Amino acid sequence: MKSKTTAQEVESFFGKPYKVEKMGGGKETYIYYYKYEEYVHWYTLPKTTEQKLEVDILNGVVTDYTWNRSSVDPMRDSKK
Repeated sequence: MKSKTTAQEVESFFGKPYKVEKMGGGKETYIYYYKYEEYVHWYTLPKTTEQKLEVDILNGVVTDYTWNRSSVDPMRDSKK
């Protein structure tokens, strides 16, 4: 929740961030990254799901966040 959630609460829920970008002036961005690959057959490319969460923090309090998700299925998405 913006303007109420603290950086400590974010870490307790999601764990340590993959990366922390310090912007100066007390502003930080916590970056969480998740990638999952599912191999259906040994001879095909995997289905891939990626998620990225960026949490903007100012003086220890969440000010904004963005979440992106993408999926790729080479068998379904390939051009014929």
